[in-house]
Amino acid sequence: MKIKELIEKAIEALHGTIKGERRPRPIVFDSIKDLSDALIRAKEAHSEFERGSGAKDYNWPLWYAAYIAGEQGLAEKLASKLANSAIEVSPGA
Repeated sequence: MKIKELIEKAIEALHGTIKGERRPRPIVFDSIKDLSDALIRAKEAHSEFERGSGAKDYNWPLWYAAYIAGEQGLAEKLASKLANSAIEVSPGA
């Protein structure tokens, strides 16, 4: 997913908030340990994703964020879509 697409999605979300639509829940962790554990789970799942795709994912931060959001039940469809579209075969693509 390109930066422009991410900005467009953020603008859409902000417009929805301004119009009074339901605001997204924040992603919250009870402790640093809980955050660390979530990142480790995301890393493990992402490694499996890369092995399956056969390509290096240079957009791994977006993938991790989508995975963790999905774990917390936030915007499951969007999280899944972001994770599936996050892979970039080469840097800067």
